Amino acid sequence: MKQQDRRPAPSMKDVALRAGVSQSTVSYALSGARPISEDVRERIDAAIQELDYAPRAAAQALRGGRSGILAVSLLDHEASHHSWVGFYLMRLTLAARRRGYDLLVSVETAGGADAVREIARAQRADGVVLMSVIRADPRIAAVEKLRFPAVALGQPTDGALAYVDYDFRRAAVVALTRLQDAGHTRVIHLGPRRVEVESGQLYVGRIMEGFREAAAALGITLTEYHPVDDRAVDEAALTDLVEHSGATGLAFSSRLDRAEGLPGKFCALLDADPQRDVVEFGSTGLEGDDASPFPRIVNPIDTTASASIDALVDQLEGRGAVSRLVAPQLVEPLSVTRATSR
Repeated sequence: MKQQDRRPAPSMKDVALRAGVSQSTVSYALSGARPISEDVRERIDAAIQELDYAPRAAAQALRGGRSGILAVSLLDHEASHHSWVGFYLMRLTLAARRRGYDLLVSVETAGGADAVREIARAQRADGVVLMSVIRADPRIAAVEKLRFPAVALGQPTDGALAYVDYDFRRAAVVALTRLQDAGHTRVIHLGPRRVEVESGQLYVGRIMEGFREAAAALGITLTEYHPVDDRAVDEAALTDLVEHSGATGLAFSSRLDRAEGLPGKFCALLDADPQRDVVEFGSTGLEGDDASPFPRIVNPIDTTASASIDALVDQLEGRGAVSRLVAPQLVEPLSVTRATSR
């Protein structure tokens, strides 16, 4: 019987001996921490391939000066909607794999940039997508100072960083136009939770600004309501809100529980038609979301995530990253055959 090959896997020391250089030189060549001459780089590359050293990605990184990894930087704060973060991470991972990259997820405490600085300085990734962008985001200043390739998933208010974002302002116009077409001139907007309003996340401000601007342009009287929690909608408070506003239409965040939250109570209170008098704002467009009884303004997460990765890879490959706003889509309930975008 043929004995198994029990020889140890080749080490960095073996690569250094084969290439005729020091182990530190091999380390520098793989990490990019210091410049290495082309002749030495080629010898190390050849040694890696001959010895089949560690992951093949090491040789690929050596040849291209890249790690084959993209990073995603998250902010951890109490206003985070972890389900939506999970949706985005899955789509970002799939988009990165389509472009030949793996994904490294890094979590930053609110107001900090230490993790993204460490990734950039140690070259643990070739570039980074910044999620949950806030006002005066220190991560933007960090990547710009270090000249580290980066794209913001969310339009920043400062810096020259390329970005990809959902067009929240246009989405608000589509939502209120849909209600206006159904005859509504007074509308309640169930906006983000109060903790989100106070969080400083830029998308929250854009939602609110978008609805206010759209209401003014369309001549709609808008009443805003911000619940403490997605399901904490007091029925007495809702009745008072409707009576004082005179509202007959509702635009609500899809994060609100459809059965227990304001949409169902609103319909019961006014005997409203879900397909005419209510619009769901910010639906993911993912499988399973099509069961909603309401017309939906869809935020196509697949498109936004793919566009973010494409913008970052384009930047890495020297084509330059182009900022983009992803258009919303109006999707009618399944009982209505129409499905359009505006």
